[in-house]
Amino acid sequence: GGPYVRVAGDVLEDGAASYLFLDVGAGDAAPSMEYFYFVQSVDLAGNVANGTSRAAKVSIDLPSGPSFLSVPIVLSDGSPAGAFRTAPPRVAWAYDSCTDTWSSYSPNRAPGDNSLRAVTPAMGLFIDLLSPDRLTFVGVVLATTDISLCAGWNFIGFPRFTTMTVAEALAAT
Repeated sequence: GGPYVRVAGDVLEDGAASYLFLDVGAGDAAPSMEYFYFVQSVDLAGNVANGTSRAAKVSIDLPSGPSFLSVPIVLSDGSPAGAFRTAPPRVAWAYDSCTDTWSSYSPNRAPGDNSLRAVTPAMGLFIDLLSPDRLTFVGVVLATTDISLCAGWNFIGFPRFTTMTVAEALAAT
């Protein structure tokens, strides 16, 4: 990936189990729809090591009514409430062709009444919004994604950041 630019000063090691960084200006209303991050560590001797994972924040502008989408990253909070936190839908649906079942989520239902329990990069989603909104996801970029198909109709995601034709996608398998 890259090119990358430095977005913060040094975060000094203090023995904590985790560190938090807030990229001010890269929120839900930011002008860019995609942000990618990696961690680089430098020890006292000047040795540099880059993290092997890339984090991302991805926004998708959606119209009112139903839209088809997929999530191109492993979400930091894969629960439907976490996935749809920036643009709560009237309802969201996913289909599993292996079990021939639809699952759904609505923030207006009691949590136990929602059958959609997790949002993953492999799934296709229908999301129904009351009004246009920007849906923002935060998580880790996958190097590859395997999607199992079952006999019959499959409703799956297309977890990519770039566009490609159907012919290009099928040739890549």
